Amino acid sequence: IYNVLITDSQNDSLYLTYIISSPLTTYNTYNYIDSTIVDTIICEPIENCLVDFSSIDTAFISNVLIYGTDSIMITWTVSSSAGLIDIDQYYNQPNTNGVYTFVLDIFCYQRAPGDNIFTFIDQYYFNTSSLGYDNPIIDYHKEILAYPNPLSENMTIEMNGNKAKKYVLLDINGRQILSGEIRLSKEMLDFDHVTPGTYILQIDAYKPIKVIKL
Repeated sequence: IYNVLITDSQNDSLYLTYIISSPLTTYNTYNYIDSTIVDTIICEPIENCLVDFSSIDTAFISNVLIYGTDSIMITWTVSSSAGLIDIDQYYNQPNTNGVYTFVLDIFCYQRAPGDNIFTFIDQYYFNTSSLGYDNPIIDYHKEILAYPNPLSENMTIEMNGNKAKKYVLLDINGRQILSGEIRLSKEMLDFDHVTPGTYILQIDAYKPIKVIKL
């Protein structure tokens, strides 16, 4: 972390803070390695001392939402020995559909130098036609009941309305394990053949659900 003093021709000055991350603390998931990358989008570093940098297993983009007319909100899911932590951050909205590389820098002043910053890099196919302007992430605690969790075989999903909703079960590396549709207000999902571990259940635009299979 560096504080840089900048002075202009009028002798006005200000300090700007720069964070230079170490390649040893960078997590990359190049999901579209064979695709042409339109651009790289970076946000300002954010402070987060909840993540144990030394025990991070994986990190990936778990949700993207158009916010307003010129911004997008990206949810990064970080898996460490302490469990899963979601980090929401805002970026400038891309002007063109395509694959983009997104970068997130988090830091913590409480940690020792060398272990006080972590960089996440992930790729995402951005397409405005698949992201709704009026489709906010919904708090599943209020709108969806998902139980039991942890589970051994099946999970029951209860939600308002009978409109079909698509779901995807991802592992902590972002790989799709299961997918399908929920057509009823109360439906049971069969996870019997899923290997025990920690997963992310994404149902339409609802906030991702951390699922633990025993």
